[in-house]
Amino acid sequence: SAIFIDSLASGSKFIGFAQGASGFFYITPGTDNITLERSQVQLYFSGSASSTFVRLSNWTISKCYITYWQWPAAFYAENLSLTNCILTGTNQIVPGNIISALVRNNLFYNVPVIYGNSYFANNILVTTLTVDLSLSTVKNCIATGNLLPAGSGNQNSVSQNDLIVGPTGKSTD
Repeated sequence: SAIFIDSLASGSKFIGFAQGASGFFYITPGTDNITLERSQVQLYFSGSASSTFVRLSNWTISKCYITYWQWPAAFYAENLSLTNCILTGTNQIVPGNIISALVRNNLFYNVPVIYGNSYFANNILVTTLTVDLSLSTVKNCIATGNLLPAGSGNQNSVSQNDLIVGPTGKSTD
């Protein structure tokens, strides 16, 4: 099932949604101050932009499992907070469309990681796809490839088996 969010929903909190493989949040321009927590979602920013520069401000996405994220070229994020999430599947964010963001404590699994102009910290990147963190402060992150800037506590080329706990990981349980 689909949920359509427009500017009249600004200021809303969505907690505990499980949309499954076919449900989407469709978000239109001018939808600000949204909180999305503890949900399994697919996000699709849609609608016709009135100009070539449409801001979506003050979004907080926390503790979510995101399997699809479509972000068209005319949409820009300002004060985006993406924390404690797992992102997998399709993640299409246009490089340069982040004005400012806090991206912390997330797992990016086999998705492009495109979060310029961000404070990008304590994230795990298990991907071989595009990574663009231009103009971002990147600290204490771990990646399976050589994807992160050197220094600031970042670790590149860490084995996936050392990161993932489970039947093929380093679990001792």
